[in-house]
This record gives sequence, structure tokens and C-alpha cells, in this order.
Amino acid sequence: MRPDNSVWQGNLGDWQNEFIHVNLLVIGYYAWNGYVESGRGMVCVDVQDAAIASKIISLDWIPFRAEFIAKPQVVSQMQAHKQAHKFEEGVIDQLLRLVDRYHPDEDVILLLTAQTQTEIHLLHNLKISPPECDRQVRRRWHEFQPCFR
Repeated sequence: MRPDNSVWQGNLGDWQNEFIHVNLLVIGYYAWNGYVESGRGMVCVDVQDAAIASKIISLDWIPFRAEFIAKPQVVSQMQAHKQAHKFEEGVIDQLLRLVDRYHPDEDVILLLTAQTQTEIHLLHNLKISPPECDRQVRRRWHEFQPCFR
């Protein structure tokens, strides 16, 4: 789901899919831990503007901040984004229905923000499930430390 006025995909290239691919283990880790601790919800990732301002995205690590937002906080989180990002009418209700229906052990709901633009992704049919992402990150914790600063 994208806001009506979203132009970042065209302006910045197709970096979002690459970003998700490179950071899937960490995203899955946040999704599974959040679900275990707080129930259903979504992972919010805020990519540093400077990291994508050059329009050159590679497999190098891109700085970002991530957190899990539990369902009771989704509405307030989205209200804040709605004011800044002008989502289409009904996006929040649609997102809440999605939060109610997704399969936490198989899927991830991802709110991806960069340069004041926001996209919502449902990641499903993943090659690595969120519980497996959690296991791999915990097993190789030292490799993922830049992601948790």
C-alpha cells in the first residue's frame, strides 16, 4: 500500500525490495520477537534518509531503525504517519484487518519509511519464516550487531 502522492519508488529506484531482501533476517527477528512478546502487530523500519539520498543502493549495510508495533498501538502509529504521508482513506482500517488475518509464524507486516515516504508490505511465502529468522539472528548475534544500534 502506498500513499496517493508516493513518488519515491520512481525517484529512488527499486531499492525497497533489495533492502527487504538484504535485511530479511533482522525484519523477521523483530516480527517474531514482537509477536511473542506483544501479540499481533507490524514491524516499522525507518531507513536513514542520507543512506538513500545518493540513489545508489548496494548490498552494503544501510542504516535503519526498527521496532515492533503491537496491534493496540497500530492505530496511533498510523495516525501519525497519515498526517505526514496522506494515506488514502481506509488504509488504516485495511491495515487493521490485515493485522487480524496474517499468520505471524509465516508472514511479516512491514511499514517501511524513508525520506518522509511510507510503504506497507505484507511479506508472505517467505523462504525463511519469522521463527527461523529469530533462531538464525540469535545464533549469529555478533553478525547482526550493526542492526541493533
